[in-house]
Amino acid sequence: MITVGSYLKKIRLQKGLDFLDIEKELKIRRKYLKAVEENNWDAFTSRVYAEGVVLSYAKFLGIDREKIIPFFRRDYEKYEEVKFRKKFSDGDFSSPSYFGKLVFVGSLLFLLIFLSWQLYLYFKPPELKITSPRTSQIKVKNNSYTIKGFVEEDTEVRINDTVVLPDKEGKFKYKVTLFKGENKFVIRAIGPNGRETQELIKIYKE
Repeated sequence: MITVGSYLKKIRLQKGLDFLDIEKELKIRRKYLKAVEENNWDAFTSRVYAEGVVLSYAKFLGIDREKIIPFFRRDYEKYEEVKFRKKFSDGDFSSPSYFGKLVFVGSLLFLLIFLSWQLYLYFKPPELKITSPRTSQIKVKNNSYTIKGFVEEDTEVRINDTVVLPDKEGKFKYKVTLFKGENKFVIRAIGPNGRETQELIKIYKE
């Protein structure tokens, strides 16, 4: 069965590319590119981040988004199903070690702190800081402009629905084409918990 990883690897080899070429161009670490080709979704902290890497990888190789998405969804859903069954199998619940761990960490105080922290992480939107432009509205004379900013780790960035992957330090940049008059750009930061932060930038080209 062809997987999303094997398909991407096949196209990469046909084009004579190695991970170093792609890592330099996309600013995606080699371990994530290799994880995609091996269908090793444990290497990613969230489905959102894994999908972003797959789409950027596919775009670099010249593969249409609509062609690669069904492969990814099928493979990732199968991975989630296997992970769910493994976690909630009868053996896990009936084993003494499972209950022993629950007893060890099950004090009321610890549980309350843990749940409170999880709720905080669940509802907390990701941080998004735009460094260029420094204001939400600017006027320029050029035909293009590079939007820059940074986000927290494992956060996906979309500018007008185009996926922009941050580098290792969380910094991102994206060059946009400008038309005469008002140009609107919505920058969305989507965290591993599915929450998002948005910023609207208006660039007026004279």
